[in-house]
Parts: sequence; structure tokens; C-alpha cells
Amino acid sequence: MAYAWGDPEDSRLGGVDVRQHHKPQPIKALTQMLRRLRFKIASAQDPHEQTIIACGVSHNLILTTAGRLLAWGCGRYGQLGYGDLWDREEPVVVPTVSSVRAFAAGSRHTIAISVVPGSSRSLPLSPSIVINLGALQSEPLDDRSERIQHTM
Repeated sequence: MAYAWGDPEDSRLGGVDVRQHHKPQPIKALTQMLRRLRFKIASAQDPHEQTIIACGVSHNLILTTAGRLLAWGCGRYGQLGYGDLWDREEPVVVPTVSSVRAFAAGSRHTIAISVVPGSSRSLPLSPSIVINLGALQSEPLDDRSERIQHTM
């Protein structure tokens, strides 16, 4: 079960009772959505290798055992990945990303690493392959760092 407390602005607490935001509460909307879709929250075999939940300044993401990301909170900058700029109080499955291996939330953005569709082998956790909510960018690290040096 997931719990939330703190600042209830921008729907970031996932529908908990905002009058009680000063103490931990189960995120009922998340629990109901997981039950409805028959998803479970992932659990890391080794906590040093896998992120299960990430929090931006005002949005949250959680990984399911099916490799899907659920997001809720402020969507003002598109960081929830639904293709719009609306806030979401209830967690919703990020529609364009699946088979997520790792992810992170910044203040106004989200980044995920995913298994490449059609690949028969597992994707290593490599910073050279990044999916920013659906847009695949793949390039060797050496080329990218060389390009950065030229622009400085």
C-alpha cells in the first residue's frame, strides 16, 4: 500500500483527505486503480538497482509489476505524459511507455528507460538510451559528450 502526506496543492497527494494532509494516509485512488486494472506495485529485488516510486516537485510516478508507469499530480508542463497539461488527482497509466526498467522525476519533467519494442533481449540500464515519455533518443555516450563540448 502507498501512503501520502504533506502539501496537497496540484493534486500531488493522489486524492487523500486534504483536511488530514499533515499525517500519512493511504492513497485510496491508487489502490482502487491498481485493483481495477489488476496491477501491483513493483518491488525491487535489490533496492540499489530499481526505482519503484519517484516524486517531482508536484507530480508522482510509481512502477507496476507489469512495467507500466502510473502518474498523478501537476501536469502543467506535460510531465505526467498523458498528452495534455491537466492535473490528475487520481493515478492514471502513462499511455505511451511500457516495459519500464528505470525512471526519474525532475521538477517539471519525467524520464524513463524502457525495453526497446521488438528486442528479444533485456535492455541494460544505460544512459545512452532514454525515453522521455515516448520519444526515443539513442546515441552513444561518446558522441553526445563530444557534441556538448563543442557547444560550450
